[in-house]
Amino acid sequence: MKIKLLLATVLFFNAYQTKDKLLSNYIDKLGWDSFKINIVSVRVLLSIDSNAQKIVDLKMDRQLKGKILLEAIKSENAVVIHMILTKMFEPDKFVPSYSLDYQRKADGQFDYVNTETDSTIYLLNGVSWKQYSEHNVQKFNITQQQISAMKKHWVNTLK
Repeated sequence: MKIKLLLATVLFFNAYQTKDKLLSNYIDKLGWDSFKINIVSVRVLLSIDSNAQKIVDLKMDRQLKGKILLEAIKSENAVVIHMILTKMFEPDKFVPSYSLDYQRKADGQFDYVNTETDSTIYLLNGVSWKQYSEHNVQKFNITQQQISAMKKHWVNTLK
């Protein structure tokens, strides 16, 4: 009986370690390219890549998975981790929106002659981030303030 109990404990621990390692591997691959945004008419279509979806689908304690994700947040993966947590814990809030930030003159006034957008600001479940073009390359940015607000939200949600 003791051997069976010991064997069951070892198997459970190994299974947990394997899931923990899988989760860590998936997290290591997350970044700004882990999601895709398409704007169709006025709707924003948001999708996550297969790596991020594997984290959502990974069968392990959701609270623990959420806390591990929070520990792994960096500016490069903060937005996709927020998306993953939203899909897991608040799927009804997985509804992105956006606004356009138009170029301004040096004095801060709108440039009505040049009506090009400077950036697009996206919002999902209370967190915003910016997409902009630099030397014809699309880039993203999230402020440290937004990351802090996101962490606070998820710490309170995962209690």
